[in-house]
Amino acid sequence: MEKLGYQILVTVLLPGTLLLAAAWLAFGDIFLGSHAFLLVETFLRSEWIGGGSLLLAAALLGTLLGSLMDSLEVHTFDVWTSREQSLTPDDYWEEWLKYVDSLEKGSNPFIDQMALYFFFESRTAVAALVLGITWGFISWGSGEVVIAMILVATAGVLFRAARETHGILAAYRHRRFAKSTEWSALAFIQPDLPYERAGRPPGGSSDVGER
Repeated sequence: MEKLGYQILVTVLLPGTLLLAAAWLAFGDIFLGSHAFLLVETFLRSEWIGGGSLLLAAALLGTLLGSLMDSLEVHTFDVWTSREQSLTPDDYWEEWLKYVDSLEKGSNPFIDQMALYFFFESRTAVAALVLGITWGFISWGSGEVVIAMILVATAGVLFRAARETHGILAAYRHRRFAKSTEWSALAFIQPDLPYERAGRPPGGSSDVGER
């Protein structure tokens, strides 16, 4: 239960909170001047109700972002990773399906943690980018634009980290489920490095190094 709470915090609530902040910056003034605000203010006057409502809103936005990112991953990260590792789309998805089927027998804690990092990095990157752009429009011409620049730069760093993490996960699947029995651990870390320079383990067995 504690692990599940941590996963929800870093992959749903944190990105959702950033999106909620962006929504408040963009539409807060409009909302404050509406009649609906008086009704909401009365309803949220209790600290428990107010805090719970904000938490629920962040969870909703974070969940919507997660659903959107699942769709975008197919057209972005999966395409980039298959090209970087010189895999055809059919081979890439065949390895993915074999990996999913293997989960019936158990999961690898290291891979689970890497997947959690990927979700955190990719979703938080998008949320930070949205907040940074919104902040930039709102504060353009003032000193606060520096905060917007920091948010956009942070989004870029997280996005780059997400690409690398996604590549590591794909490399693991390729090592386990590739049609060819030859693999190179160094080539997975540096995909552009030729196999002749990266080297192969003795015998070229795909079982080498598996735990």
